[in-house]
Amino acid sequence: MNILLSLLILPACVLFSCAQQSNHDQAFLSIGPIEGIYEGYRSQFSDLQPVSDSTRIKLKVTQQAGGKLEILQIAPNEFKYVVNLKNGRFTYDLGLGEAACGVTHISGEGYFQGDRLYLREKSECKNAKSAGAHFIQLRAQKK
Repeated sequence: MNILLSLLILPACVLFSCAQQSNHDQAFLSIGPIEGIYEGYRSQFSDLQPVSDSTRIKLKVTQQAGGKLEILQIAPNEFKYVVNLKNGRFTYDLGLGEAACGVTHISGEGYFQGDRLYLREKSECKNAKSAGAHFIQLRAQKK
């Protein structure tokens, strides 16, 4: 009898878990159309220093083929992110670059929630680990 009860409870737990994950994914799928103009703020900080200031930004978001998304910062200067979008979440990897500390690796992630966009980029020095990681954070709302 215990084995039969276990065989009935296990599938119920799996179905419940899948339903919970589906509801979580559905929250990001219900973001609506994401293309458009967003306005918000860009902040920079590091492991060693808190955010000291932010800059007003304007972004243009357009979808591209293959699940890609272009996030173009159009003000105050131009900078483009091409990200992999899945269920309202995205990631990108800019690879290696140069910074004051030498060679750095730059990657980021973010998400859309309702009419808002959140992005967090991490720049980590490869040779000078004591320099700490540097972050850029974008918070914007669709206009």
